[in-house]
Amino acid sequence: MSQTDNTSSASGNAIIPQCLRGPAFRFVPFQIKESGAKAPATGTPPEVMRDGYPWDDPVITRCLERGGHAALILGDGRVEADCDVKVGIREDGSNTATYTVVSGAALYEKLCADAGIAVPETFEVSTPSGGKAVIFTQDAAHPLRHGAIGEHRELEIRTGERKYRVVAGPGYVPNDSAMMPIPAPLRIAVEGQMAAASASPGDGGGDYAQGGENNAMFVAFKALGQIGMNEAEARRALLAFNIALDSPMDEDRLLSTALREGFFGPPEIPPGGMEWAARVTVEGGHAEFWDARPELRYIHDLARARRVSPQAVLGAVLERVIMKVDPKVVLPPLVGSHASLNLFIALTGKPGSGKGGALQVATEVVPEVYTAGLGSGEGLLHQFTHWDAEAKEYVQHRVAAMLTAEEADTVKALKDRSSSTILPTLRSAWMGERLGFAYADPTKRLHLDRHAYRLCMMLGVQPSRAGFLLDDAGAGTPQRILWFSANDPDAPAVQPDEPKPWVWKEWEPARGLVLGGLETLPVCEAIRSEVDADRIARVKGRATQLLEGHAMLAREKAAAALAILAQRTSVGNEDWQLAEVLMSMSRSTRTVVEEAVAEARATESKARGQADGYRSAAAEDVRVRAAIARVAARLLRLLGEGSAARSELRKRVAQRDRQWFDEALQSLIDSGRARRNGSHITAA
Repeated sequence: MSQTDNTSSASGNAIIPQCLRGPAFRFVPFQIKESGAKAPATGTPPEVMRDGYPWDDPVITRCLERGGHAALILGDGRVEADCDVKVGIREDGSNTATYTVVSGAALYEKLCADAGIAVPETFEVSTPSGGKAVIFTQDAAHPLRHGAIGEHRELEIRTGERKYRVVAGPGYVPNDSAMMPIPAPLRIAVEGQMAAASASPGDGGGDYAQGGENNAMFVAFKALGQIGMNEAEARRALLAFNIALDSPMDEDRLLSTALREGFFGPPEIPPGGMEWAARVTVEGGHAEFWDARPELRYIHDLARARRVSPQAVLGAVLERVIMKVDPKVVLPPLVGSHASLNLFIALTGKPGSGKGGALQVATEVVPEVYTAGLGSGEGLLHQFTHWDAEAKEYVQHRVAAMLTAEEADTVKALKDRSSSTILPTLRSAWMGERLGFAYADPTKRLHLDRHAYRLCMMLGVQPSRAGFLLDDAGAGTPQRILWFSANDPDAPAVQPDEPKPWVWKEWEPARGLVLGGLETLPVCEAIRSEVDADRIARVKGRATQLLEGHAMLAREKAAAALAILAQRTSVGNEDWQLAEVLMSMSRSTRTVVEEAVAEARATESKARGQADGYRSAAAEDVRVRAAIARVAARLLRLLGEGSAARSELRKRVAQRDRQWFDEALQSLIDSGRARRNGSHITAA
């Protein structure tokens, strides 16, 4: 491999290699911590992580000049063979462990030899740990997927827009070869090895002592996935595993990688649903989910063209679809009685993330929905009904209303009012229960009968300010909400064209009247069996996840909304599986909110502790100064206009104040009110 003097040195590369100085290559500033963990430079915004900088941007130049690193965004069109050097520990039956060194580079060269080709002259970079990274352009017709091969998974195959490779900076030495297409024989050999590795039993390695930041993830992720831990348990186990390593990874990066790769909370798949679920939960933002139906693909493409989050637009569209459905249309009584379709959605993101933009796009898909600002629990009833003074009776003047709050702070302010009823009223409304208050004045005694109203709620939520919602988990408020992120980490760098316009047509149910004039929306057997199994677990006390308390009913509502969006008159297995993808999005988004709330509270607690510390220190300082002044005044009185021995003065100061004697005496001397003459002190 050739190397040029202007791009590398023994200590590492200080500038971007010549072969990567083109418009097709984008870079992100990276930092490498003492533990060896690699992460984006502190403060790097999400849009930079997505789009990067050109090679000659001042941000990249300054980063390298200051001893930092630059990472190449691989992109969908490139594939990397990441060759690690690892040390595996094997038990040999004695008291002495056997250490086996394995090299990803050696395995890579052997693959080339087995494929009958010379080691390709493509771009490479040597890493500080003794490994190397080899980058090719993908074969568009046969792209390689992610994977790892080798006895200790020492050769990792990486590709995708959200993958990075450090190519410049201390310790990283690149060659200057242009990236060549991956040779077909090598690609076939890699595919065969990955297929064999995935089919082999065991964990492929044993316990790792050192040699690569991904070792913990390789072992722990596979184990957690196999035993099916819930998200909270998986997080605790993964962090505990990480801490036990000699060189633990950065925890933030470990958790964010685990979340992105989908190793937390694997969804339960019903009988017969495995093949379908495998299609809709692929890596890369649920790509197969959006291709499952034409209306989903349209919503996705419209959102991308308008630079807003597809999942946020979909959440808003589904809520507007439900707003168009008669409140007498209900879910069947699988648990208890009939359930309402009333839907609550939260769009999460910091100010300017596009929550409002997503709502505006949704109005183009499903127009003409009545919306109103969220008010008190009593005021909520006034949206639907009023007292007719002439007829002396209650009149329901509206059937459907979507209540909105652009910021969740509005809800918090309403909740914090004295004797507030807003959250209990909303929880009842989500179920479609009877609403009303027992006022003595009949003109204020408004009420709404069960399933006589359609009420949906749309919240804008800044993640760090949602603590009051999560704190109401004991009453069931956050469990009733579907959470969707207004962020779109995988948004393309080039703005896509708008899809051909499409507007949803209003839906008509298949009439099936039951007692009370309700119209039951039929559901498939898979839904009935899963809901029943979940209910049995809860009745027997085996379900312990508080935030999953209403997960089944929330999923039923999501499945019904998807079915109605598709103009279906029953909820089928595909709707049910698509709804699980939505629930996965919601759980992931809610987890981000939980983390943001925890971080905000930790910061607030720290600041409060510092403030308390400052106040305590200031109070102590005042106390000390007062004590010194008191002792100094005592000394002046003892001296009068004469003098006294220092030891005699000290004896005549109260025992409790003698700790301040030296400082009090020195203050008198410094201020000229006393003089030291040998061992005697004289008043000035």
